[in-house]
Amino acid sequence: MHCFLGIIVKMFRKLEIFVFLICLLGLNRTSFAQTKVTKDSLIKLEIKAEENISVLKNRYHEREDQLSYLMEEKKRYLSNRDQVLKINKQLASLSSENTNTKAYIDEYEQLLSRLRCLDYKSKKNQIKEIQEIQKLFKTLENNNLEIDQSKISPFPKILEEAKEPFQTEYNCVLEKNREDNLLSTKYETFFSYTDPKIESFFIDQDFVNCQVRIIKAQKIIYLELKLKFGSARAAKIYGSLNPNNPIKLMFQNDDFIYLRPNNVVEGKIEEKTGHTIYKIQIPLDREKQKKIRNSELDKIVFLFDTGIESFDLFHFDLIKNMLECIKKN
Repeated sequence: MHCFLGIIVKMFRKLEIFVFLICLLGLNRTSFAQTKVTKDSLIKLEIKAEENISVLKNRYHEREDQLSYLMEEKKRYLSNRDQVLKINKQLASLSSENTNTKAYIDEYEQLLSRLRCLDYKSKKNQIKEIQEIQKLFKTLENNNLEIDQSKISPFPKILEEAKEPFQTEYNCVLEKNREDNLLSTKYETFFSYTDPKIESFFIDQDFVNCQVRIIKAQKIIYLELKLKFGSARAAKIYGSLNPNNPIKLMFQNDDFIYLRPNNVVEGKIEEKTGHTIYKIQIPLDREKQKKIRNSELDKIVFLFDTGIESFDLFHFDLIKNMLECIKKN
């Protein structure tokens, strides 16, 4: 009986060894097969990555050509603010797309570099590197690359460096009047305009010109407009500006504020030139200042005794800059 049991135990031991050898052989075959498949897939991955880089580079260069074309087109429309703003949006969109495309090209090229350096790594490090490469490739293929959008400029460098006629760099210079205890910015051109019908009579200057500045008297902030018409008859043609008919300052986001002059403003004739000047002072409360700081100007509408006059504003950040200037001092 004991002999019979011993034979059975020996048989089981042999069976265990046999099963172990089969499993070991199977694992080795599987490992070999996986290594072979991985190697083949890496070759295919390298080819695919090179193809994707080629496609992305073509798109990148096409957009570069479009950017160059739009920059040239923009030069033709410098006097047309709406058209310039429209072109700027197109430039910003193309530039942003190209920045994203460049980020993908860089990642693909790094992926290729890592692939080609695999032979110089140990087997253990190769396995880990292959897994990371495959993960990165999948991310790029699915367009899931995380790009820090805060570091992406909305405009190409050439556009950032070029100031628009309505985005001139503001030089913060203040003037002090000790007698009246006033602090003010210097006058700057706010807008100018000449109706096409009378352009031939105003070759060297515009018919309408408006200068603007900010005044601080104690704690009160005033917006001062010096509206000049190139004619001595303007006062009779337009009449006066009344606080009951406030000036409307419109923003590009379709919002607006009403500006009420301190008093009735009559046009006065300038002796040297014969031009008519309306000097308008408007107190700006905190709410109005806040809106000006947070929005870009679009138009200004004057309601004269005889009718409405509306003017496009090219320097849409000028008042905001003046407010910041006087605030710092």
